[in-house]
Amino acid sequence: LLLPLFSFSQTFDELMTINSEDTFKKVVIENDYEFYQEEDGVIVYGWKLDGDNAQMWGNYNKNKNDVIFQFSQNWIYGHRDEFKEITSEIKSRCEYYRINEKWAAYKCPESSNEFGFQTADDAGYVYIKLVRE
Repeated sequence: LLLPLFSFSQTFDELMTINSEDTFKKVVIENDYEFYQEEDGVIVYGWKLDGDNAQMWGNYNKNKNDVIFQFSQNWIYGHRDEFKEITSEIKSRCEYYRINEKWAAYKCPESSNEFGFQTADDAGYVYIKLVRE
């Protein structure tokens, strides 16, 4: 279905399973992210965490009920293909919905969540707005 995301075994199908704090933690932990911090309702995990730096970040915001994966500029060179693969999967498997703030937002028939992506501040972002059913 999708070649490995982020150069390990995480796939778009796994991202589609995220529907809560628990499933977010399951996906990041199973893909070797390390806990970084929890502050103001935002849980942060880093992949290849080194102090305050990581090759990629995964954030779950309890207050907004959303998830953001960030590909930092320092590491986008090594993960550009994976970022393009996941955005290609979003565009091919989901239907364009709207521009949500700065995100190109999509709805997928296989999920009630809203998916999106953008590039900003020399980084790539994949966004998941969790919709409570």
